[in-house]
Amino acid sequence: MNKRDNNPFRSSGSEKGFVQVTVIVLMLLAIIAIGGLGYWYYTIQEDRYATLSTDVDEMNLRLLTLEKVTESLGKKVNLTIPSVQKIDTVFLVSKLKTEAYLTGVKITGLMINSSSLEHNDARFRITIGNVSREFAINKIKPGSSRKFVVEVPDVPFEKAIEAEIKSLASSVAYFLD
Repeated sequence: MNKRDNNPFRSSGSEKGFVQVTVIVLMLLAIIAIGGLGYWYYTIQEDRYATLSTDVDEMNLRLLTLEKVTESLGKKVNLTIPSVQKIDTVFLVSKLKTEAYLTGVKITGLMINSSSLEHNDARFRITIGNVSREFAINKIKPGSSRKFVVEVPDVPFEKAIEAEIKSLASSVAYFLD
């Protein structure tokens, strides 16, 4: 017996062709299986993407609806919170304090000018329920604040929780270099 016959991995000519065909067929089946798994994974990911995309669209719709509801409610400030609250794009209020006064309430606070312009003779209107009162602040320099006091008659102290404060008019001053 020669060395060739002792090697189990070597085959004669006819068996060699059979082994090569078998290996090629197995490789093709493995490639097809991997391709099938890849396609299956792709379809799962596509379904997940579609679901997430729908969820994101629904969240954006809810956010837009919430923004519209907030706009329709108006710019109300809470009179029981002394922290800074925005009333429009220029003015903010802070340190709000409400107390019973005669037949209504007296509201004190700070009006903050967040712009880079000086506002002179600034007029504001505060509305609590259906009662309104106007008040004015002489001069508010850029980036600073001024104290204000306004008395609103015929509003029970218990009802003075929220108010709408609007900037009505002011003249602005700016300086050129």
